[in-house]
Amino acid sequence: MLKKTFRSSGTFSAYYAASEWLGQHGYSVGSMERDYPIGIKKGSYSIAKWTNLSDSDRFLLDGVLRSEDFREGDVTLLLTNYVEDEKELLEKAENRDMSLLIAEEERRSF
Repeated sequence: MLKKTFRSSGTFSAYYAASEWLGQHGYSVGSMERDYPIGIKKGSYSIAKWTNLSDSDRFLLDGVLRSEDFREGDVTLLLTNYVEDEKELLEKAENRDMSLLIAEEERRSF
């Protein structure tokens, strides 16, 4: 999980900074609705306002933006399944696959 706070330096500045950071990392940002959370999803998506999302829609999100005041306040980003280094993720997957292969070979030898 990643928690990152964007500090406000003017009207909507923290929101714009968070949105830009998310765009650079391949995430889509949902529609703003007063002080409700804003949904985030990896990839290219159109995400409705928070009150228009069902519980199952919210469950499928990769994170949210939260703020007590999106206009003038700080914005906190919460991503539930963020991986900073894609190469590291691939190496872990390869190591896991190799471990499973070795375990299967050892099981067969019994």
